[in-house]
Amino acid sequence: MVMRPLMVAVAGALLAGCVSVGPNYRAPAAQPVVLQGAQDAAYSAESPVGTWWSQFGDPVLEQLVRDALVANHDLRIAVARVHEARAVFVERRLDQAPHVTAGGSYDRRKQPEASAGGERVLSENYTLGFDAGWELDLFGRQRRASEAARADLEAEQAGLADAQVVVAAEVARNYFELRGTQKRIEVARRTLVNLRDTQKLTETRWDLGAGSELDVQSSRARLKAIEADIPLLEVAETGYRHRLAVLLGRQPDALDAVLAPREIPAYAKALPLGDTAGLLRQRPDVREAARRL
Repeated sequence: MVMRPLMVAVAGALLAGCVSVGPNYRAPAAQPVVLQGAQDAAYSAESPVGTWWSQFGDPVLEQLVRDALVANHDLRIAVARVHEARAVFVERRLDQAPHVTAGGSYDRRKQPEASAGGERVLSENYTLGFDAGWELDLFGRQRRASEAARADLEAEQAGLADAQVVVAAEVARNYFELRGTQKRIEVARRTLVNLRDTQKLTETRWDLGAGSELDVQSSRARLKAIEADIPLLEVAETGYRHRLAVLLGRQPDALDAVLAPREIPAYAKALPLGDTAGLLRQRPDVREAARRL
């Protein structure tokens, strides 16, 4: 009789120590962050907008980013991962609820009966089954599995947001590189025309005895250098076009009209940073890493 209360006490102590599986999640403590140069006139204390590319005031860039966020192949993969993680999370939540299963069947056949002289007799059979169960989550295993599935879902959502940021940034970077290269090609072609005129004048002066051979050679060298630069710039322009096509999931020639040379609006506004520490905490890659701890 003395052992029974002792065994009950020991069992209670063991169960108390196993009430929860695993430690509770705690977000890592954030350290104060001060960005060097954040007080410069090039930055402002305004909070940055989510569609940061719209502040450049370039409708072509805005359309390219919108198209990329819809059609980019890497983003489609990230979206599929979010859907997969959401399905797992829903399944883990349902594991904590009662399970109910039901089934039924119907069978209809004709078979010979000996008592009826071999005549085929119609028989019908109905079957109905019902089962219900509920696994009590005494030690928190299912609850922890649900929490882990939620964290995975939030991590995949942050990963998708990170991929969207990367794609938008790559579209903007390649777009501005393209526009800059197109401007350099335009300047190089104008310079080429001027150098050809200069070379003719230099050779004419040399023929008239008013110039020197060094002037002629220098003029020809500058002309050849510009003639060699233009094809390299054109190759670079084609490369940026192809990169943008890949980011948008389209053929390069489908962007010819959109990416034709044009002036881009001047940007003279201060770049909004807002709270730098909060800005870093809201980075999708930081949030994804925190949810995977």
